[in-house]
Amino acid sequence: GTISMCAVVASTVQTKDSNYLGAIAGLNGAGGTIINCYAFLTKLVRIDSPAKAIGGITQQNNGTVQYCHTYRCTFTGGSADTDGILAGGNAPSYCYYYTTSSISNNYNNARTDADFNGGFVCYMLNSDQELPVWGQFLGSQLYPVFGGNRVYYGYENCADDAVAHYSNSVLYEVK
Repeated sequence: GTISMCAVVASTVQTKDSNYLGAIAGLNGAGGTIINCYAFLTKLVRIDSPAKAIGGITQQNNGTVQYCHTYRCTFTGGSADTDGILAGGNAPSYCYYYTTSSISNNYNNARTDADFNGGFVCYMLNSDQELPVWGQFLGSQLYPVFGGNRVYYGYENCADDAVAHYSNSVLYEVK
Protein backbone atom coordinates (compact mmCIF):
# COMPACT_ATOMS: atom_id res chain seq x y z
CA GLY A 1 0.00 0.00 0.00
CA THR A 2 0.85 3.67 -0.07
CA ILE A 3 0.84 6.26 2.70
CA SER A 4 0.94 9.76 1.23
CA MET A 5 0.56 13.30 2.59
CA CYS A 6 0.37 12.12 6.21
CA ALA A 7 1.46 14.34 9.11
CA VAL A 8 1.90 13.51 12.79
CA VAL A 9 2.10 16.75 14.75
CA ALA A 10 2.71 17.33 18.47
CA SER A 11 1.82 13.75 19.36
CA THR A 12 3.19 10.85 21.36
CA VAL A 13 3.72 7.48 19.67
CA GLN A 14 4.54 4.88 22.28
CA THR A 15 4.93 1.11 22.35
CA LYS A 16 5.72 -1.60 24.86
CA ASP A 17 7.38 -4.80 23.61
CA SER A 18 6.41 -4.22 19.98
CA ASN A 19 8.79 -5.07 17.17
CA TYR A 20 8.41 -1.80 15.26
CA LEU A 21 8.00 1.88 16.12
CA GLY A 22 7.77 4.86 13.75
CA ALA A 23 5.63 8.01 13.61
CA ILE A 24 4.02 7.12 10.25
CA ALA A 25 4.36 3.31 10.25
CA GLY A 26 6.34 0.85 12.35
CA LEU A 27 7.06 -1.41 9.37
CA ASN A 28 6.89 -0.42 5.71
CA GLY A 29 6.58 -3.82 4.03
CA ALA A 30 7.87 -5.00 0.68
CA GLY A 31 6.10 -3.07 -2.08
CA GLY A 32 4.95 -0.42 0.41
CA THR A 33 5.47 3.30 -0.21
CA ILE A 34 5.63 6.17 2.26
CA ILE A 35 5.83 9.43 0.31
CA ASN A 36 5.50 13.11 1.25
CA CYS A 37 4.94 12.57 4.97
CA TYR A 38 6.29 14.27 8.08
CA ALA A 39 6.37 14.30 11.85
CA PHE A 40 6.82 17.48 13.90
CA LEU A 41 7.37 17.85 17.65
CA THR A 42 6.39 14.22 18.16
CA LYS A 43 7.66 11.99 20.98
CA LEU A 44 8.56 8.45 19.95
CA VAL A 45 8.87 6.30 23.08
CA ARG A 46 9.74 2.66 23.75
CA ILE A 47 8.82 1.24 27.16
CA ASP A 48 10.60 -1.93 28.34
CA SER A 49 12.25 -2.44 24.94
CA PRO A 50 15.58 -0.61 25.07
CA ALA A 51 17.28 -3.10 22.73
CA LYS A 52 15.02 -2.22 19.77
CA ALA A 53 15.39 0.71 17.40
CA ILE A 54 13.01 3.58 16.61
CA GLY A 55 12.56 5.25 13.22
CA GLY A 56 11.22 8.78 12.88
CA ILE A 57 9.08 7.91 9.83
CA THR A 58 9.26 4.08 9.96
CA GLN A 59 11.53 1.77 11.88
CA GLN A 60 11.97 -0.86 9.18
CA ASN A 61 11.71 -0.04 5.47
CA ASN A 62 11.35 -2.98 3.11
CA GLY A 63 9.67 -0.77 0.50
CA THR A 64 10.15 2.87 -0.51
CA VAL A 65 10.36 6.01 1.65
CA GLN A 66 10.65 9.30 -0.28
CA TYR A 67 10.31 13.05 0.30
CA CYS A 68 9.69 12.84 4.06
CA HIS A 69 11.01 14.72 7.08
CA THR A 70 10.93 14.80 10.85
CA TYR A 71 11.55 18.03 12.71
CA ARG A 72 12.16 18.48 16.43
CA CYS A 73 10.93 14.99 17.29
CA THR A 74 12.35 13.23 20.36
CA PHE A 75 13.35 9.59 20.72
CA THR A 76 13.33 7.80 24.09
CA GLY A 77 14.20 4.20 25.01
CA GLY A 78 15.47 3.07 21.61
CA SER A 79 18.66 1.23 20.76
CA ALA A 80 21.77 2.74 19.18
CA ASP A 81 20.24 2.13 15.71
CA THR A 82 17.49 4.69 16.29
CA ASP A 83 17.36 7.16 13.39
CA GLY A 84 15.42 10.31 12.52
CA ILE A 85 13.92 8.77 9.34
CA LEU A 86 14.28 4.97 9.48
CA ALA A 87 16.38 2.54 11.47
CA GLY A 88 16.90 -0.21 8.92
CA GLY A 89 16.16 -1.59 5.48
CA ASN A 90 16.08 0.18 2.14
CA ALA A 91 17.64 3.65 2.18
CA PRO A 92 15.25 6.63 1.98
CA SER A 93 15.34 9.18 -0.85
CA TYR A 94 15.11 12.94 -0.29
CA CYS A 95 14.37 12.54 3.43
CA TYR A 96 15.74 14.75 6.20
CA TYR A 97 15.50 15.20 9.96
CA TYR A 98 16.51 17.51 12.78
CA THR A 99 16.45 16.46 16.42
CA THR A 100 18.23 17.32 19.63
CA SER A 101 18.01 13.67 20.74
CA SER A 102 21.20 11.64 20.63
CA ILE A 103 20.58 9.14 17.81
CA SER A 104 22.50 7.53 14.97
CA ASN A 105 22.59 9.00 11.48
CA ASN A 106 22.20 5.73 9.56
CA TYR A 107 21.57 7.28 6.15
CA ASN A 108 23.42 10.63 6.48
CA ASN A 109 20.19 12.64 6.31
CA ALA A 110 20.57 14.72 9.48
CA ARG A 111 20.21 18.46 8.88
CA THR A 112 20.59 21.54 11.03
CA ASP A 113 17.84 23.71 12.43
CA ALA A 114 19.01 26.40 9.97
CA ASP A 115 18.62 23.99 7.02
CA PHE A 116 14.97 23.54 7.99
CA ASN A 117 14.27 27.19 8.83
CA GLY A 118 16.11 28.64 5.85
CA GLY A 119 14.49 26.71 3.00
CA PHE A 120 17.11 24.08 2.11
CA VAL A 121 14.99 21.13 3.26
CA CYS A 122 11.82 22.44 1.61
CA TYR A 123 13.65 22.97 -1.67
CA MET A 124 15.18 19.47 -1.56
CA LEU A 125 11.85 17.81 -0.68
CA ASN A 126 10.44 19.17 -3.95
CA SER A 127 13.45 17.95 -5.95
CA ASP A 128 12.62 15.55 -8.75
CA GLN A 129 8.87 15.73 -8.09
CA GLU A 130 6.66 16.66 -11.05
CA LEU A 131 4.72 19.23 -9.01
CA PRO A 132 5.81 20.94 -5.79
CA VAL A 133 4.18 19.33 -2.76
CA TRP A 134 6.03 21.20 -0.04
CA GLY A 135 5.94 24.88 0.85
CA GLN A 136 7.30 27.14 3.56
CA PHE A 137 6.86 30.80 4.33
CA LEU A 138 10.49 31.65 4.98
CA GLY A 139 11.00 33.82 8.02
CA SER A 140 7.92 32.59 9.87
CA GLN A 141 7.46 28.85 9.27
CA LEU A 142 10.14 26.71 10.90
CA TYR A 143 9.75 23.69 8.66
CA PRO A 144 8.18 22.59 5.34
CA VAL A 145 4.43 21.87 5.23
CA PHE A 146 2.04 20.62 2.55
CA GLY A 147 1.26 23.36 0.05
CA GLY A 148 2.11 26.87 1.13
CA ASN A 149 4.72 29.18 -0.34
CA ARG A 150 7.10 27.62 -2.83
CA VAL A 151 10.82 27.88 -2.05
CA TYR A 152 13.25 28.79 -4.84
CA TYR A 153 17.05 28.69 -4.91
CA GLY A 154 19.11 31.07 -6.98
CA TYR A 155 20.28 34.66 -7.35
CA GLU A 156 18.50 38.00 -6.96
CA ASN A 157 20.38 39.34 -9.99
CA CYS A 158 23.04 38.36 -12.50
CA ALA A 159 25.86 40.41 -10.97
CA ASP A 160 29.20 38.64 -10.57
CA ASP A 161 29.09 39.14 -6.79
CA ALA A 162 25.53 37.82 -6.35
CA VAL A 163 25.15 35.12 -3.72
CA ALA A 164 22.78 32.17 -4.20
CA HIS A 165 20.12 31.77 -1.50
CA TYR A 166 16.63 30.39 -0.78
CA SER A 167 13.62 32.65 -1.21
CA ASN A 168 9.84 32.64 -1.67
CA SER A 169 10.37 34.87 -4.72
CA VAL A 170 11.37 33.56 -8.14
CA LEU A 171 15.14 33.86 -8.54
CA TYR A 172 17.63 33.60 -11.37
CA GLU A 173 18.81 30.02 -11.74
CA VAL A 174 22.00 28.86 -10.07
CA LYS A 175 25.05 29.52 -12.26
